Amino acid sequence: MVSIYGKQIELDKALDDLVEIEDLEVYRSIREEGERTRRGYSMYTHSEVLRDMVGMSEYHLKQQGYNLVDARVEFDDGKYYAPNSVHYKDAPASRMFAKLYFEHPSHPTFDNRMVVGFRNSMDKSMSFGIAIGAEVLVCSNLCISGSGITLLKKHVGEIREKVIVLATKHLPVASSEYTKIRNLLSKLKDTDITNDDAYSMLGRMYGNKVIRANEFTNSVRTFNRPTHSEYGEGTLNTLYQAVTESCGEQPIQKRLHTMSKVTDFVRNEAYTKYMLN
Repeated sequence: MVSIYGKQIELDKALDDLVEIEDLEVYRSIREEGERTRRGYSMYTHSEVLRDMVGMSEYHLKQQGYNLVDARVEFDDGKYYAPNSVHYKDAPASRMFAKLYFEHPSHPTFDNRMVVGFRNSMDKSMSFGIAIGAEVLVCSNLCISGSGITLLKKHVGEIREKVIVLATKHLPVASSEYTKIRNLLSKLKDTDITNDDAYSMLGRMYGNKVIRANEFTNSVRTFNRPTHSEYGEGTLNTLYQAVTESCGEQPIQKRLHTMSKVTDFVRNEAYTKYMLN
């Protein structure tokens, strides 16, 4: 089962629905135009990505003792402009962001679980990307670091083969990436922070373009009045979850970058100022 637009449906049905979308004229036009260009754009369809990533993730992570327990998929519509300035209609479901959830039977998951996240586009708007991390169960805040994310530059050449190589590199070490994030979250929960230090950190995140102005404002509000009891009060975890919550509604193409930058910034601050290790 996968959750698409908040509705639970069978994976095979989801793939069949995607195949219908991918057969629309706008995507045939993108494919044909890509084949004519010197760079040789190569489309990697959402149905291919979803099928490949589910299969590869289950194969590699079962060897580490993890079981797939859930999957969620989001889509954005996009617009496609050919080099000759012909404007095609909006491309439905052109961008995809998916999360596969894994749990380990010998490691009870009380507040978070391993996530394999990946993104893809069929309208040339963004590259394929994969990330390993954790998600806080109660609020769906995605926690990943820069070391757990890799993006392919362009959809050119044998894109599907490149993704398979990329996933084969990342998935066998998924457990260690997840453990790093879990350990970080545990330490953040045990570390108090004053309001002044929290505001100072948020200001530096905004000044360094890790977060935007509205996310800064929302983070301050949530830090002062946590929306979930699991955030705690007055800790580095309260601050971290406030920021990840405020960034959670970003467009699909920006989400992996932002979440990894937030995690790395907070971790570096925690290690240097609060001497966490």
